[in-house]
Amino acid sequence: MRIALVGADVEENLGIEMVAAALAAARHRVEVVAYNDHDQLDAVLAELRARRPGLIGLGMQFQHRARDFVMLARGLRAEGYRGHLTAGGQYATLAADELVRQEAALDSVVLHDGETTVVELTRALERREPVAEIAGRVVRGVDGAPRRTAPTRGIGSISRASRPTPTSRSANANTPSSGNIARGTSSRTRR
Repeated sequence: MRIALVGADVEENLGIEMVAAALAAARHRVEVVAYNDHDQLDAVLAELRARRPGLIGLGMQFQHRARDFVMLARGLRAEGYRGHLTAGGQYATLAADELVRQEAALDSVVLHDGETTVVELTRALERREPVAEIAGRVVRGVDGAPRRTAPTRGIGSISRASRPTPTSRSANANTPSSGNIARGTSSRTRR
């Protein structure tokens, strides 16, 4: 299954990189797509449309960017995206109930560190197994209200975490190596 993780990448995004590393370690194909500014909405929609991932994760780290990511989710659904659409990150964790209650475009919100949860979610989606009880998420209950699944087991020790790998997209944390990054059209793939 193709997976796209979308998030800010003005400076490298450790949260998305950790989730991407965990997915790659579990032998999933993951692509990271930069979405640094609301002006990039159309370019990011076009990139995701071209890639056709079965799972899209939106890295909502900051409250001031929440609307941008909600607009992206709504745009994906308006274009007919039928895959699983989840949000994660600091802001999404804090506002999980509200996001699930108010944004029909989202299927779920991953809480806290998402490495284990996203790998388990991807595995279930690939096998076409039910995903409603996968731990570490807020989902929409049958009554439409937000419902928290069981807490995740987590990775236990940081020494067991998959390590992010350097990418060719950034020469360093502050200096993008490609002009495409600023427009949100550059991405990288891991296996």
